[in-house]
Amino acid sequence: MTNLENMGALAKSAARTLRIEDSSVKTEALELIASALLQKKADILTANALDVEAAKGSLSPSMIDRLSLSEERIESMADAVIAVSSGPILWVRFWKNEFFQTVFTYRRLPFPLVSAASSSKLVPT
Repeated sequence: MTNLENMGALAKSAARTLRIEDSSVKTEALELIASALLQKKADILTANALDVEAAKGSLSPSMIDRLSLSEERIESMADAVIAVSSGPILWVRFWKNEFFQTVFTYRRLPFPLVSAASSSKLVPT
């Protein structure tokens, strides 16, 4: 198992655990993530510079820009994590057409993420 696959397996395990925890545990975990992003900003920027350098020549300039991090982008990520941790949870209905049928699914999403959901109907909980 590669390091990336291992991190994915750990993330799946954590998601299962957090699914059954109460909201205070989830909020604390998200606050720790935001704090770690800010504390490790220099390490993240150093690793990102290596990734960007390795990607030059194989990715378009717009993709390089999307890959590139700055202090401001990391701070924005931390702010977004805090926003997710403190926002209300909404039920969001997604739909799509499959084989001439409309298929509906419902997901619980933190309110700040709802604006990113397309073709959705908001149902507050």
